[in-house]
Amino acid sequence: MNNTRIVSVFLVMFILGGLFIFGTLDEKPNKIAIAADGETIDSQVAEKAARCHWLLFFDEEGELTEALENPYREERGGAGTSCAQLLADNRATIFVAGFVGNKMAAALEDSQITFISFTGTVKDAIAHVLEDMTGKS
Repeated sequence: MNNTRIVSVFLVMFILGGLFIFGTLDEKPNKIAIAADGETIDSQVAEKAARCHWLLFFDEEGELTEALENPYREERGGAGTSCAQLLADNRATIFVAGFVGNKMAAALEDSQITFISFTGTVKDAIAHVLEDMTGKS
């Protein structure tokens, strides 16, 4: 009887935990990734997304959370799809660069990452994205 009670409590906790996790999946916070020529917000947004030097990650408040050197910058082939997978692995929901190729665009779409084309500084790009997110013009 005691074992049955323990198993029952465990099952209830497991089910409630699963409901909590699935209930929060729709509320995924935006994580913004920007392809950049440097590792600071004063850097320029990179023209070629998969060949950028740096990937800068921002939270939904626009705070820089991580600067990651792009490990696929020098790849002979497949840089776009590999870079898109890196963004997905880092839970990016929005990606900003000057241009993405067709294969990277398809990989971003498959990962439900929104692409925004932008030219200028990273600081201006993050301001632009935050304005779009809040609906301001």
